[in-house]
Amino acid sequence: MKRRVALQWALGSGLGTHCLNAWAATPGVELPPVPGPVLTPTLPAMHKGKLSASGLQTITLPRASVPLVSISLWLDGGPELDPPGQSGLAAMTATLATRGARLGGRRLNASQIAHYAEALGSALEVQCSAHATVFSLTVIPAMLPRALALLAAVVSQPTLAAEELERERDSQLDALQLALSRPGGVASMAARRAHERDHALAATPTPRSLARLDAAAVRAFAARHYRADRAALVLCGDITPPDAQRLAGPLFAHWQAGPAAPVSLASSASTPAPSAELQAVTPLWIDMPDAGQAAVALALPGPPLPTGDPTARAVALASNAVLGLNYSSRMNQTIRIRRGLSYGISSHLHCQTESCLLLVQAQTQHATANEVLGLMRDEIERLVTEPPSLEELAARVAPVVGALGRRLESVQGLAGAVVNKLAQGQAPQELLQDIPRLLAVTPQQVQAFAATSLPIERAAAVLVGQTPDSAVHRLAWSKLDLDRRDLGLAKAAQ
Repeated sequence: MKRRVALQWALGSGLGTHCLNAWAATPGVELPPVPGPVLTPTLPAMHKGKLSASGLQTITLPRASVPLVSISLWLDGGPELDPPGQSGLAAMTATLATRGARLGGRRLNASQIAHYAEALGSALEVQCSAHATVFSLTVIPAMLPRALALLAAVVSQPTLAAEELERERDSQLDALQLALSRPGGVASMAARRAHERDHALAATPTPRSLARLDAAAVRAFAARHYRADRAALVLCGDITPPDAQRLAGPLFAHWQAGPAAPVSLASSASTPAPSAELQAVTPLWIDMPDAGQAAVALALPGPPLPTGDPTARAVALASNAVLGLNYSSRMNQTIRIRRGLSYGISSHLHCQTESCLLLVQAQTQHATANEVLGLMRDEIERLVTEPPSLEELAARVAPVVGALGRRLESVQGLAGAVVNKLAQGQAPQELLQDIPRLLAVTPQQVQAFAATSLPIERAAAVLVGQTPDSAVHRLAWSKLDLDRRDLGLAKAAQ
């Protein structure tokens, strides 16, 4: 209101043109703030070692200026290890490891482990993603011995109790049912499922796959994959490499490598394109009559990123930043800002050594869902015909660089960044080159990535909401079957 009164006064007093021009030219008022110079993060020296008794790899990054130590224990394995029909097994095993373990001759249940971590001034966290099951704690240096003891217990002596499995299964089923009651959750899971193998990377658990999990399967998974020779202990903060070896050595001495667990994964680069009912030109409508808005999801698979080519990952990240990552990206400019068809578009690029998947999502009015999908498709194709200018590319990459720089300034963020490099099959020292590589990406590289890695004809498109009469392919929400790549279309047609 104050701004409106000021504008009216300026226009009425004859100062309108001068004031408005000056105001519009003020960075931070009508224009974004002027970006500052790119700052290169300073990383501590990285010290690698190996515990002689167990063979566990250690990576220590001393940062004595911070009175904290962040500990991450990384296991090389995640959802890509889930057997066919048992999506969610890796994540379930990781969660249950934090719900019961043997520590110092005592058996601790979930409540006792939570209280133990709380007494350390921390919380025991676990994440399970592609090639990375990570247990982490951040504590003051005085609590480091006890924190290491807790991590050693949950990875080497988890109890994996059947009663904890039942409780966690109920919790996950509740969360899954909630997601499936919302158009956005349905669209996202359905679009991704169209491109997943039965034991796909980051496959979505379903009520049926969760029901198949039992304590025997969880224990067998842990016995095969929770191994010292496929793990690394990352410590960052107020800790020296000799102290890291001295404290961790006895605690992990009993954690042996165990029998080999061969992993054979088929490359999703050979995954066939979805059926005609799921393609972007003729999308699938999932009928949800009570939905307040329609959800639109477009999933597009690309080839895997070469492990030994970190530049390819930088190009992929920069391309997604131009396309749909933040508010000023092309998709948000077109769909949200110019046309007002959605409150926001999210574009996420999941790239691993086995596969890449671009997932674009938005919510809109039911009547404009097809229009939004068409604009998404157009912007992906426009990245090939109209590559970004140097100015546009620099502006879109700047937030990515800034986020990475901020992450590396904290001990938790730095430890997590090292773990990400391990999961990507890269040397942790590659962190030093991440920002320079992002800044060196060219418009021509973005154009080439879009042309070779984002073929729109392989996209799967799913719209969820009140299905229009003009929809060519439709599926009742009650008939959706996420255990099938065709989402239950064939069964519903019978």
